[in-house]
Amino acid sequence: MVKGMITTATQHDAVARAESVRLSSAATRGSGRGATATRAAATALESAWVLFPRPMIGERISVPWAAINDGGNIRVVPEPSYRLLVVDDEPLALNLAKRVFESESDIALHSATSAVRALEMAMIHDIDLVITDQRMPEMTGLQFLARVREVRPRALRVLLTAFPDTTVALKAINEGLLYRFILKPWEPEDMRVTVRRALETKRLS
Repeated sequence: MVKGMITTATQHDAVARAESVRLSSAATRGSGRGATATRAAATALESAWVLFPRPMIGERISVPWAAINDGGNIRVVPEPSYRLLVVDDEPLALNLAKRVFESESDIALHSATSAVRALEMAMIHDIDLVITDQRMPEMTGLQFLARVREVRPRALRVLLTAFPDTTVALKAINEGLLYRFILKPWEPEDMRVTVRRALETKRLS
């Protein structure tokens, strides 16, 4: 993890050494030093971004690597190779998923407690893998995944389900809607292995 802020000397280097990185969107809000430095980076490099809808904590935006210099409060990490979207109306379940993947530097984790919000995120981000609970208030997990397939047909889809729902999940696999399902309650290592196998399948497809 690198920390930094913009200086005049690094503005020219930024153009010459453009390397994509990801910047925590928490630094783009408010009027503090981090937010000021982030906006200065865009101005100095004559670049612009459109953030719609407004990013939530944990989502990230791109800036050139060399625009960040040691000494400030902006957190920078390498561009992730994969994007994972986890959807569950239970915040505790999402927090567990975040703990499982927080050390996976090649995975950008997006999460939502609402299927509607998750669909908005899927339309914005090029999602590689979607994991959703089956039982949610706005729509079922399978209904949600069917809509995800319309906007991100190449994204693999995984369903979290309790035992009574497995027959429905198996039918969805046979119909091509699901990559696989995971029984609840799930174990962190099982989740990690499933995600890694899915991403490898996606990479080779």
